[in-house]
Amino acid sequence: MLEIGTHIGAYTVQIARALSLYGDESYKCSVDISDVNSTSAKPWLANNASHSPREEVNLAGVGENVEFFYSPSLNFFYKLQTTNRKFGLIFLDVDHSSKAVYKEIALALNKLNPNGVILVHDYFLEMKIFETMAILFMVVTWM
Repeated sequence: MLEIGTHIGAYTVQIARALSLYGDESYKCSVDISDVNSTSAKPWLANNASHSPREEVNLAGVGENVEFFYSPSLNFFYKLQTTNRKFGLIFLDVDHSSKAVYKEIALALNKLNPNGVILVHDYFLEMKIFETMAILFMVVTWM
């Protein structure tokens, strides 16, 4: 699982737990543009979370296979292109603009396992659902 956009780690924990329940103990990776686990800045407190994302996955018992990265999404994807790593699930939840989402999807497709899934969180260009449906159609037809 690759998650782009950790924020407070709510989805990180839930997706990792769900995958673990079904026996998927594979590598899980979460990326954010800010250091979401900074013990000095404690950014999770600003969002009324009591623990960092790292602490949350550990408390949920799924932290062993979760790695966190501090990087802009496109920079991370460009680095990832130089590796052989692929994912069965890629969750895009960072910059919700069409320009960024199109770039992220194009790069994510290269890192998707056969029969893998790309989830795009709340992407609507000026609340126009047609662009969202076009992206989802593109992803589904690619697979």
